[in-house]
Amino acid sequence: MRRLWPIFVTHRRVMVVAVIGSVLAVLAQAANPLVQAHIIDHSIDGHRPILPLLLVMGGLFALRFAAGWVRRFFGGRISWEVDCDLRNAVYTHLQSSTSPATTSCRPVSSPHGPTRT
Repeated sequence: MRRLWPIFVTHRRVMVVAVIGSVLAVLAQAANPLVQAHIIDHSIDGHRPILPLLLVMGGLFALRFAAGWVRRFFGGRISWEVDCDLRNAVYTHLQSSTSPATTSCRPVSSPHGPTRT
């Protein structure tokens, strides 16, 4: 993780959006049973209207859906961007390598005839 942290830091904004989406989804999930308990305890007897609480519950479901989508989308984007950065770092390292195994290679012959130097 120590070696990957510099790569993650370059994608800080995407990571923050994914974490915020995750936190919002968890909070909406946790608040839903509280609203259900309030509906059961206070609105079923008929003294308080149930429609506003049902709308709150529907809003929590919509918030959880939207926040979950944000978390999945930006989490996937983080993984894709970090994967591309790692591939580019490996490619750059291999291109700049000066080990004997990489510098003493002969040109590979082409199926169209010998290579020209």
